[in-house]
Amino acid sequence: MKLLDYHIHSDNSPDGKDSFHKIVESAILRNLEEICVTDHYEIGGAWESFYNPTRFFQDHLRADNMFHELINIRAGVEVGNPCTAPDKVNEVLDAFPYDFVLASLHDVGGCDLAVKDYKKENIDELLKEYFDGIHAIIDFGNFDCLGHLDLPKRYMARQGLELDIYKQYPLELNELLMHLKEADKGLEVNVSGLRTDMGKMMPDMNVLRMWYACGGRKITIGSDAHKSDDVGKFIEEGIDMIRECGFTHIATYEKRKLKYQPLEYTVYD
Repeated sequence: MKLLDYHIHSDNSPDGKDSFHKIVESAILRNLEEICVTDHYEIGGAWESFYNPTRFFQDHLRADNMFHELINIRAGVEVGNPCTAPDKVNEVLDAFPYDFVLASLHDVGGCDLAVKDYKKENIDELLKEYFDGIHAIIDFGNFDCLGHLDLPKRYMARQGLELDIYKQYPLELNELLMHLKEADKGLEVNVSGLRTDMGKMMPDMNVLRMWYACGGRKITIGSDAHKSDDVGKFIEEGIDMIRECGFTHIATYEKRKLKYQPLEYTVYD
């Protein structure tokens, strides 16, 4: 099977460290066969004005012209908080030839999840608002895959707190996954947590098994790399978990069209 990474940020993201060119070079060195660069298009706040899709596609074209015989380079975007201004998001997505759209919820209650003081939060209320926001994104609909479903656990872990949505919110999780399945959207396995003290993927195996039990089969995998050194890291472990949960294929996209790649053997063979 192909080695893939469908969640990468270049310096076209405000928090990206390296150029598009350097990202692709790193992917080739790691023997990846296909990547999708998904720079941040954040709706609301200072980051919104940073994103320049024209510059992004210029970088993509230059890299594709140079490296197309060595690697497939897909043009993606991670749209954060799309329900804040859905018409604006649709205008950008319609104007440019994206291969893949990843949708994520980064803000709750007008505040970035990364800067909340979780020890002072009512976690039940916060998660209810977060789940409601995810449902709204699913209803918005103009995306291919939902990014890092249980993102709050990343930031809670930094403050010494644990979150397990499978154990703590099973009914809400099942309802959300069924909604995602009925909307015919995909779910991302984000392996970035394995690069931190949290040591867990987003989502973890129990959530992925619930997704499978709900009939969900569309699944992508991404490193969520913000620098070239992290491109492709822990993708093999993520693929092994996907396979262990019963999946036989992984989703890729070209011009917003789904293409399945078979999980025929372990990457360690």
